[in-house]
Amino acid sequence: MAVLFVVALYVVVRPHRDAAPAGAGNSSAAVSGQAADPSETAGDAHALRRICDRRGPGFAGAPVYRGAGPHPTVVLDPSTVAWFGGAANARMLRDPAPIEQMRLVGCLTFGGPASPAPLATCQYREGVEMTLYQGRHRLDVYAIDSGRLVKTLVIDGSSHGSCPPATLVRKGTTSTSQNTPPGDAEYTAALDQLINGPAVG
Repeated sequence: MAVLFVVALYVVVRPHRDAAPAGAGNSSAAVSGQAADPSETAGDAHALRRICDRRGPGFAGAPVYRGAGPHPTVVLDPSTVAWFGGAANARMLRDPAPIEQMRLVGCLTFGGPASPAPLATCQYREGVEMTLYQGRHRLDVYAIDSGRLVKTLVIDGSSHGSCPPATLVRKGTTSTSQNTPPGDAEYTAALDQLINGPAVG
């Protein structure tokens, strides 16, 4: 039987992200009025979050996003590095993402279910039932060197109906739901053209 995590109260605080600009690709920096340091690079994924959170400009010392691919890309969800691709020396998702090679950063915003039809119904201890749906999410892709929004994509979560080994619920909850995040196959399909094709804009 699956494991259940029960907490008396929990609060998830996520950084606010502005709605995608109408003219994607026209802005030269993530936040207008802030100039990028010409030698600054993103040392780690945490530093890149300022682009996702719209808290500062790009990293002008990063590899320039232009010309033919591949354009190494890292995806950040609200809490971690979710995926990366296109880097020459890192093929396995278990490897640390080589941030210094990245030209694009994808910023994932979790959405709702892609369909009202559930993938699975999962039973947990304490009588908790969790309905699993395929998720549908938003992925904003930015050029790291400029902070420019390159493209906004709709990306579906995994279609596999495997129940998670654990779920987090509030105390007293007996019914809950969860939407699947994208997996390797979904990221690869959604980002293939941006990674391997010519630079956009």
